[in-house]
Amino acid sequence: MTWSEPVDASPTGVRSALVRLAVARGRVGQVMGAAIAAGGGYAELEALSLEMIAGADPEIRRVGAWALGQLAVRHGGLDRDRVLTALRRCLLDPVAGDAANEAMGVVLAL
Repeated sequence: MTWSEPVDASPTGVRSALVRLAVARGRVGQVMGAAIAAGGGYAELEALSLEMIAGADPEIRRVGAWALGQLAVRHGGLDRDRVLTALRRCLLDPVAGDAANEAMGVVLAL
């Protein structure tokens, strides 16, 4: 049996996971997904995703791009121009480009 602490499904939880990135890299995507699924805090999650997509770490950029697409599906009330500009900048990223392309498709379809 494996023990796992509960996920803090909030923007604060995502920030906390980012801080612990060096220890548990895959946790950021898990916590971001849980925060989006929990609902609420969409404006803060959007701002955080935009920060992530502009970051230095390629995996964090990928999660940020993915999260923008997920937020578009769940919430739809994103700052469309700002989000599309950020996603366009990420399209040629070798790690995050596919996630950015997919998220752009979702945002443009709304």
